[in-house]
Amino acid sequence: MSGTNQQQEIDYASIMLQFNNDPDFIKLRDRYATKSFLEIMSTDRSETRHSSFLAWLLEGKDFPVKEQDHPIIHLLDILIRRESEQSSPEQSTEKLVPDDIKNMVLSRNIKSIQIHEVSTEKLVKDVSDIPSKDRLDIYIHCTIEPKKKEDSDKKEKEKAEIEFIIENKVGSKENGPKENGSKDSGPKEKSGFDVKYPDYVKKTQTERYYYACNDKAKDNRNGRKQIFIYLTPISNADLSDFDNLGEDQKSKDGHFININYQDILDNIIEPLLSSEDISTRIHTLLNEYVLSLSLPALIENEKKNKNEQNIKGSIIMATRQEDIENITNIIKKNSYLSLIQDALKETISKSNKTNKTNAALLQSFGETYRKLFTAILRVYIETGNKQGDELDELQDLYNQLLGTPKDNTKFSITYKNNPNDNINTKGKRVFAIAMLKAYINYYQNNISPADICKEIHTKYFPNDKQQNKQYKLYIVLLENWYEKKEGEKYWYKRQGNEVLPDNIPPKIDSSRYEIFNQFLITNQWGIDANAEKDSSFVKLLEDICGPGIKELIKTTQKLDASYDIDKLQNNWNKILTNADMAKITIHINKK
Repeated sequence: MSGTNQQQEIDYASIMLQFNNDPDFIKLRDRYATKSFLEIMSTDRSETRHSSFLAWLLEGKDFPVKEQDHPIIHLLDILIRRESEQSSPEQSTEKLVPDDIKNMVLSRNIKSIQIHEVSTEKLVKDVSDIPSKDRLDIYIHCTIEPKKKEDSDKKEKEKAEIEFIIENKVGSKENGPKENGSKDSGPKEKSGFDVKYPDYVKKTQTERYYYACNDKAKDNRNGRKQIFIYLTPISNADLSDFDNLGEDQKSKDGHFININYQDILDNIIEPLLSSEDISTRIHTLLNEYVLSLSLPALIENEKKNKNEQNIKGSIIMATRQEDIENITNIIKKNSYLSLIQDALKETISKSNKTNKTNAALLQSFGETYRKLFTAILRVYIETGNKQGDELDELQDLYNQLLGTPKDNTKFSITYKNNPNDNINTKGKRVFAIAMLKAYINYYQNNISPADICKEIHTKYFPNDKQQNKQYKLYIVLLENWYEKKEGEKYWYKRQGNEVLPDNIPPKIDSSRYEIFNQFLITNQWGIDANAEKDSSFVKLLEDICGPGIKELIKTTQKLDASYDIDKLQNNWNKILTNADMAKITIHINKK
């Protein structure tokens, strides 16, 4: 054995010895080495099972807590915060949480909470004049009564009668319209339903629920205030950057407040677990549920109808704060993180470039702690400061662990006169940014910055609009129309009288963009190989290299496709020649 390999082996062994005896690791080890009760029952990612548990949780009858600490009140805390984060100037006049309810909750001016009904799978036709077979995942009807006024008249303030309509998505996406021939539309209706209710069938799932429960509510429900909720396992990092979420990551209807399972864990379950008044049995039930959220597990998306998509893969839905603190302490120790990455790579690919002894050791180590290491990667991706290729590598590794689709396509760029500038086998992030920089440099002397933004959006984002008519992904923005508040990670739209391009959102996360001159270029490009429709990246690539590139990307073979810049039959010939580029090479499914 060579001295180098021997030293490498000794290093792995010594780090493992430290790791196995690290107090932060020991606190996590036993939790992630076991199975939750839901996992044992193979229902840990069943949407109906989660809906049933949440219905029991929110009803609150088994929790001896004060009215101010009722799960419904903590749910409203979440909704008030998320509404503030997700509201846009165009929506500012429409209150998704009515002011009287908001004031009661914030001031904790609460005398009593009466729960009238908590149901799962409630038929839309039971609450609406629309006789649809659609089902509401969770329906809650309650009344919140405020305390008496502290003034001379001693009159009671008005009660608030509320309906919560919760759409719960664990592993599926929102259903589309119910028109004849449409896919993923939900339960089939009676013949002639689409003719009788044309406005209903043309809407997506959340649009239908708002229309039915609000606009077409039964007369006996007048006076009730509806609050619509869209619950998913999306990460805090993504949900907090709501403006930049993808179309399939949030509700189609803008009247829904989007929340996640981390919100439920942090704001409802954790306070209950810290209460000394709940019984041992209830404490055990809550802990078992938290464990099921924390462990990576296969998505069990039971089909409610034959058109619903069967999602494969696994997911971590939420992580308790105590675990996040311990994981954060672990990832601060760089030697541990490197060990975890190497062990997981060997576990997945069985091709780590180490000697055979180290390979076997790393594989065994990775298999033993696979669940825990997956959770560590999740927290690190969300809270770490890695960007660019390093973040891409971690995200790819995490996706492989969860069994989710992964696009392995890499790109190379060859320069004519500056070989030191060559880009070799990089991901789509690096490639796309290089293309857009070349585009900007070519046109910036003849076209205004605002028009460059407009042209890029017109070419690659013609149909990607939000409810507020703004673009969902902002490929190119103008830096001088933003300002950054001290201590904030966001850029905010400048307040002034200047005319702004229509693709300027109220705020954007600065970590998701690269500064180039006065432009901000996105570094968020998603997975394209398995996309149901052309993504922005595919559109950009096909515009450069010609038709057929989508099919090339989708292939399962390891291929290289090279394109000489001087042979491109489009305007990118001039754009890329101006940037001194000679060749583009696409490495399909490169490992």
